[in-house]
Amino acid sequence: AGTTSAGYNGDGDAAVVSPLYSPGSVWTDGNGDVYIADRSNQRIRKVTTATGKISTIIGSGTAGYGGDSGGGRGIVIRAEVASGGPNYLAGEAVVQVQQSSWLIDSYGTSQSTTSNFTYRVRQSNSDRMAAETTFTPTATAPVTLAMLTIANNGTSVTGTATPTGSSGSGRITIPTVGTSFTGTSSDVIIVLAPALSALQINDDPGARIDAATGVRRRQSVVLPATAGGSGVTVNLSVVPAGSVKIGRCNATSATSASCTGETLADTLSLTIPSGSNRAYFDVAGQSAAFTDARLYEPYGVHVDGSGNVYVADRSNYRIRKLSVGGVLTTFAGTGSSTQTTVGSGQQATATTGILSRGITSDTGGNIYIADEDSHVILRVDKTTGVITVAAGTLNSAGNSSSQLYAPFAVAVGADGTLYVANNGYATIRKVVGGVISTLAGGGAATGTDAQKADFNDVRGVALDAATNDVYVSDHTAHKIWRVDQSTGAIELVAGTGTADFNGDQADAKQATLNYPLQLHIRGDYLYIADQNNHRIRRVNIRQTPRPIETIAGTTSAGYNGDGDAAVVSPLYSPGSVWTDGNG
Repeated sequence: AGTTSAGYNGDGDAAVVSPLYSPGSVWTDGNGDVYIADRSNQRIRKVTTATGKISTIIGSGTAGYGGDSGGGRGIVIRAEVASGGPNYLAGEAVVQVQQSSWLIDSYGTSQSTTSNFTYRVRQSNSDRMAAETTFTPTATAPVTLAMLTIANNGTSVTGTATPTGSSGSGRITIPTVGTSFTGTSSDVIIVLAPALSALQINDDPGARIDAATGVRRRQSVVLPATAGGSGVTVNLSVVPAGSVKIGRCNATSATSASCTGETLADTLSLTIPSGSNRAYFDVAGQSAAFTDARLYEPYGVHVDGSGNVYVADRSNYRIRKLSVGGVLTTFAGTGSSTQTTVGSGQQATATTGILSRGITSDTGGNIYIADEDSHVILRVDKTTGVITVAAGTLNSAGNSSSQLYAPFAVAVGADGTLYVANNGYATIRKVVGGVISTLAGGGAATGTDAQKADFNDVRGVALDAATNDVYVSDHTAHKIWRVDQSTGAIELVAGTGTADFNGDQADAKQATLNYPLQLHIRGDYLYIADQNNHRIRRVNIRQTPRPIETIAGTTSAGYNGDGDAAVVSPLYSPGSVWTDGNG
């Protein structure tokens, strides 16, 4: 996945031509599907092995925190003026609607002012068709043009144009001002007036989740200009219909931000009074929980044995969980950066200061969190949700048998042994029965002895369950290493030491990496979040030599939507990758 360029160009393409942006972690599930923490794109991406295509399963692309529950992608709330004001472009909560020019290509051998002709709608400089329709121009009557859904931004707008002139064919353009329809034998020009401004739907800074009801308080719809006359009535609706409920914030005053909690419904009509340009409303899911799914620097991703997806939502100080049923919740953390404390019987959701890049689970389904700021590995009990310290001394960095220093990633063996990417000392630490020792790194030499190895910047660790070998990501050295636990020997697996992309190679040791981050192993493959190459790559660790290939992302950082093959879909600095049970 990924290309050499950072970016995002949507979903639905092959993963290997889809850019990533600083991927931070990677994981697979039981099916072999691949999960990527596309960090700078603020998304969790999934590569479906059966199709090779990439999709977004969590995140809207906007950094932030928007509550929990409901669908991971979030819903769209549409706002359209019903009466009382000039025409505005419909607003949406997820997509920022902007005035743009459309090109309409008419086709047919001849047209006249009395015959039908068909037009197709597309965005400027885009070959992606949106829709087509037919209308009959006349010499005297205005024609209402329904600008059908534009494929790239889901916007629709209706304008009225007065036809004049002779028959025409060829390209039709829509400028932003004007009132007349004119034509010649070579072209037809349609103009709309007035230029349409966009409604907006804001997630207000004061928005909050009501703990008792789960209702998301203080959203607002905003007009581009102050309402006049008797006010402007705006109709709100939800796409897809029924996915959430919406209601008035305050029955007494539409402009009051003091929300009292009113009846929720599928649609809502709000009147913005004269002299104002804003009205407030509330949102709640079908199970009284909001569905906006913003992430803020998602760094780590993990899929447990049941298929639940966990995300290290790093700058939100939370671990998020997307259930098999598609419900997004906060699994651990409060969102507060206050220094972590862990008390007896404390729930993970009540724990502050969790700053994490890495997550994993054991065979019992318990979750382990690498908390870099508190210098510990935290364990969350699957059954009770109680959080405890599994390794390290809370808020105390060091190199003793009871201390860690800025752990970035963690792996766990079937016997419960923990392996920690101990970034502060550039070592791999091994935890057995609570006692910590150094497995690799911390030395000043190169060669075959793992404990004498001189790593630069350890950020990823993975355990090969079949061989008990440990794999290490040396971020700023642009290399991946293998540690043989039975002999203590270390071996280069991938990377040359040069930050670059020189293509996929038959021998991974001849392939350049570009700041590799987290690692994951499933079956015969080692998966690598190749951050600055904006790709997810994998190495067949059972072959000799070990070949490397790109499974998602392109060279360009970006996002181009979902649904394309993962190999043609940009990622943006992916930080992590994982696979599910499907591979």
